[in-house]
Amino acid sequence: MATVRKLSSGKWNAQVRRKGHSPISKSFTYEKDALIWIRSIESDMDRGSYINRSTADKTTLADALIRYRDEITPKKKGKDQELRRIVSWLKHPLAKRSLSSLQGKDIAKYRNDRLGDVKPATLRLELALLSHVFTVALKEWNIPVTNPVSLIRKPTANNARTRRLENNEEQLLLTACQQSQNILLYPLVVLAIESACRLSELLSITWNDIELSVNAGLKLTHFLVIWPE
Repeated sequence: MATVRKLSSGKWNAQVRRKGHSPISKSFTYEKDALIWIRSIESDMDRGSYINRSTADKTTLADALIRYRDEITPKKKGKDQELRRIVSWLKHPLAKRSLSSLQGKDIAKYRNDRLGDVKPATLRLELALLSHVFTVALKEWNIPVTNPVSLIRKPTANNARTRRLENNEEQLLLTACQQSQNILLYPLVVLAIESACRLSELLSITWNDIELSVNAGLKLTHFLVIWPE
C-alpha cells in the first residue's frame, strides 16, 4: 500500500507499506516526484531487488565518523594521528551530509580544493580514512552505502628527494651524535655514511654478515665493502 499526503510545510510525503518490508517514507517538494519515487520503490520490491536505504539517508558523515572514532580508531597503532584526521573531517561541510547523498564528484571537489593546502601524501591518508569509514559502514554496520572514494582518482604522492651532506654538515652531524646519550647512535651513523646502507639493513646485520681482515678492513658480505682509510 502506498500513500501520498501534503504536509503543513507544503511538501509531499510519500509512504510505502508492504508485507515483509519495513515502512518507508520520503518527502518531496513536488507531488509528481513523490509518485515517481513510489513507483520505483514498488517496482524494486516486486523484483525482489529493493534495499532499504533509510539508514544511509538518516546517518550523516559526522555520525559515521564519530562511531568510527569510538569503535575502530582506538584499536589502531596510529590512533593519535587518525584522531586528528577525524577532527579535520568533522569540521568540513561534507560532514553534515547524509552518507547516501555523498557522491564521487563531492569527494573529487574535496580532493582538488585540499591539494592547495596539504601535500598529496597527507591527502591520500585523509581519503583512505574516509574510504574505510564507508567500508566499515557497509560491512560491519549494515548500512547500504556506496563508497564515493572508490570512484575518484587518488593524488599521486611523490615525496622522493635528493639530499646530500654539504660543507661541514657531516662533522656537525657526527659531533651531535657523539653528544647523544645513546652510545650506539654515533657508530651507527658513521656506518651509514660509509656504507650507504639503509637503516633497516644496518639494524638487520649479524656477525655472520661481517668479515674483518687487515687488507679488506670491514666487509659486509651481504651489502658492500668498506675500505680502511
